[in-house]
Amino acid sequence: MSELLVLRRPRPPAIVPPLLSFTAGFIDSFTVLALFGLFVAQVTGSYLAPLSCAFRQLPEVTTSS
Repeated sequence: MSELLVLRRPRPPAIVPPLLSFTAGFIDSFTVLALFGLFVAQVTGSYLAPLSCAFRQLPEVTTSS
């Protein structure tokens, strides 16, 4: 029988997810206040959504002779 090799990454310390969440929220809040209401994360998402469609792989077209 073949053995299944499962690689496990160590879990990050418990403080890491809340710390990342706080940092992201702080930066979003700071940019909204500093840029007079412009929510930069929303603007970035608005540009990336249409661009992702432009770069997706289209099916190849084959022609028969």
